Amino acid sequence: MVNIAALKAAMDGAKAISMANLEYAKYKIMMGSERKSAIISDDVRKLTAYHDGGHALVAIYIDGAHPVHKATIVPRVGRRRVQVGFQGLDR
Repeated sequence: MVNIAALKAAMDGAKAISMANLEYAKYKIMMGSERKSAIISDDVRKLTAYHDGGHALVAIYIDGAHPVHKATIVPRVGRRRVQVGFQGLDR
């Protein structure tokens, strides 16, 4: 994980690894690389954001649900979307 964070820091021109670099590395390992070549229309992005925002709101108001740390609609290798911390309800 630290190696991936170090590579990200070097690509950004930083002299040291930051927490943002470590978080980037964590998500890259957990969810896979971003598919930047995926072409998604603005309408689909908007609808997906509303849909996933709804999942996050439900997670906030359900007793016992894991707290939402991050929700993303960025396409990843092998996955469509992820709500980190929203475990057990949306699989």
